[in-house]
Amino acid sequence: MHISEVFTFKESEYRERISHYETERLREREVVKTRQDIAAALTIGSGVASAVHTLGASLTLSGCGARRMYVANKKLELIQAELSKRGVELHKFQKRDFFYCCCGRSTGRYCRGWPGRDCHG
Repeated sequence: MHISEVFTFKESEYRERISHYETERLREREVVKTRQDIAAALTIGSGVASAVHTLGASLTLSGCGARRMYVANKKLELIQAELSKRGVELHKFQKRDFFYCCCGRSTGRYCRGWPGRDCHG
């Protein structure tokens, strides 16, 4: 996610951009956005869970996670619409999508999908 998209996300520009992507790249982006959605949910949960111990300071983490989740969901919807338009089967959620995010967060990788490393199973 580009830093500019943290505050403003323009669906029309993103839809135009992904319409020029090759199908394989779109499929990879679908997996990445699925995992980013999961990672954002984990961020929200960890911010809420830590709220008592941090006297509420960690709730800002939850706010950032909520925005990341919103943008990832919007992008995922657009990518899936483009893939459907091309007649490509959509990615089915797998356990590895969740576990990559959990392991990625604990090692500092933040679930970027690791292109080229069997990330789309």
